[in-house]
Amino acid sequence: MVSAQDEQNLFYHLYALFTGNQTLTNIIPSSWLDYLISLPGSGYLIAFVYWLRHPLLLCFLLPFLLIFFIYFTVILLHLYHLRFWLRRHLNRLLSKFRQSSTSPSISISSTSHIYLDSLAELLRRIVAAVWDAHGRIFHGYEVIGMEKLPPNGPAYLVYYHGTCPFDAYYFTSRYCIERDRFPVPVVDRFLFRVPGLGRLLETIGAIKGSVDECVAHLQPGHILKSKLRYNVVVNLIM
Repeated sequence: MVSAQDEQNLFYHLYALFTGNQTLTNIIPSSWLDYLISLPGSGYLIAFVYWLRHPLLLCFLLPFLLIFFIYFTVILLHLYHLRFWLRRHLNRLLSKFRQSSTSPSISISSTSHIYLDSLAELLRRIVAAVWDAHGRIFHGYEVIGMEKLPPNGPAYLVYYHGTCPFDAYYFTSRYCIERDRFPVPVVDRFLFRVPGLGRLLETIGAIKGSVDECVAHLQPGHILKSKLRYNVVVNLIM
């Protein structure tokens, strides 16, 4: 049996090890270390374990680096194929900013507002290009029946997803690239309270999905997409 004094000493050593006042070699009795070192071939074993760190590091590090650089290169190539689409919207952003800055009838506040709105549009397209590259590279994602969606006018898309709605992300990106329109995502309210996620949802134009908000976005001719929520769909239809 372990006495109370031994338990107290063990607790003291563990606390000293946790606070950094003592090293692990001080806890292990020196007699054990002397015995292990005195064993025949112990020096070769220590040298082998010390040398083994290099192949183990290379065994796990190189494949991860290789995969990272391969897919990073592929994503850059995919963005290169979309360079004309991104450049067209970048030029549109710069032209709006130049026109607003040279026009004397537009105030500074309205100029900054136009600039920020155009910058948000450009950021949306960059995010769409990155997500479209991810969907095509990793999952071979494609959209069948895109022609059934109206090129102009309102529409309400209801989808069902699993744990992570990656299909909704990929569809939004592909639709943005092919039709140059942004479907308005209807997301859960708690997502706006997640740290760092609220700014992203505001950038992509997401809404909380009340009936009034959905109607207000459908009347100008926008396209809404939402996961399966029966009450919202029924209210909109009726």
